[in-house]
Amino acid sequence: MSDWAVNLLSSRLLGYLHMECQDAACYGVVAAHKVCFAIVIFHMLLGLLVLGVRDSREKRAVIQNGGWGFKVIFWLGLVTGSIFIPNEFIFVWGNYISLIGAFLFIIFGLLLLLDIAQAWTEICLDKLMASENNRWKYMLIGTTLSQFSGMTTLTGLLYGFYGTNGCTLDLFLISFNLALTLFVTLLCFFPAIQEASPQSGLSQASIVTFYCTYQVFSAVANRGNDESCSPQSIGLEIVAVVLGTVISFAILVYLATRSGSQEIPYDGERGTSREYLVQSVDHGTIPRSNLDRYDEQEELSGTVYSYSFFHFIMAIAAMYAALLITRWNKIVVETQPTELVKIEHTYAAVWIKIVSSWISYALYVWTLVAPIMMPDRFLVSSSL
Repeated sequence: MSDWAVNLLSSRLLGYLHMECQDAACYGVVAAHKVCFAIVIFHMLLGLLVLGVRDSREKRAVIQNGGWGFKVIFWLGLVTGSIFIPNEFIFVWGNYISLIGAFLFIIFGLLLLLDIAQAWTEICLDKLMASENNRWKYMLIGTTLSQFSGMTTLTGLLYGFYGTNGCTLDLFLISFNLALTLFVTLLCFFPAIQEASPQSGLSQASIVTFYCTYQVFSAVANRGNDESCSPQSIGLEIVAVVLGTVISFAILVYLATRSGSQEIPYDGERGTSREYLVQSVDHGTIPRSNLDRYDEQEELSGTVYSYSFFHFIMAIAAMYAALLITRWNKIVVETQPTELVKIEHTYAAVWIKIVSSWISYALYVWTLVAPIMMPDRFLVSSSL
């Protein structure tokens, strides 16, 4: 995406990616989509190869849990081969197909962030009850306040840069999002919701409001078709990219590691977790063979997560990453021979992020009201 990378690609690839566009801006966009397309194909193929695997002892399970050298070589081959994909295909892929995958990842991202918020809340409360150490209480309060502070900061930036000069659409989107944040925050305090879902609270609401406000911030900042309403600020665009990268990284790390901390009985004597065993191995109190035996027993009744679904999420994450690092720009093919390709902002990407934020609010509201509407389908722990 930088001039240095453009010149390096041009010199190393014998001019194959040479395109006569202004400032060579299309180099970075096309290259980013090609590399991310290779990652999508990598995960889609692996997902198909492990489709239907329900037991880690099946022969196909080794595709997921082993063969790392082959998979690295295979991935490098796909990335190398992606360079020779016709640009016309990448135009369609980047402008349309990646948008669909990115939309799905944004929605799924909220679900995982809610899971993260729920797990973090339970960890802090359990630690607080077990040790009576106020540090955990302050950590929970601090993370909640930081999320609300981030949401407030983003809203202030939106009003300061984009809610002026009579920009009706921007002002509506910003104000409507602010109204939704206030609504979902107050909703979690309703007595009926607290009775049906005692674990709900400001921690989860802060995650949702920050995530959805970021999506609106990214959408409005990338609109760019009206300079009076959307002043081009490299600083704000960098903020949008950095925040999107951090959120995506947190989602994928949590997705890839959460199965390792599930609570199951061990040695038939007491309930423990893999996290406890890892700490014990690190401290030298138990041999590593106990941890290996735990991993073997963990999947005796089936895999602890869906292999194929894991690869599906990684694939749509690659689509989202491609649009994130290219700032959701659209590749436009021109008929003039002097300007084959140009990059511009598109309202399709704007509305995908706006609508996805509204859907995210709706999903969160549903998690609050569903236990009231269908109490028999939700088990509420008295300890919470």
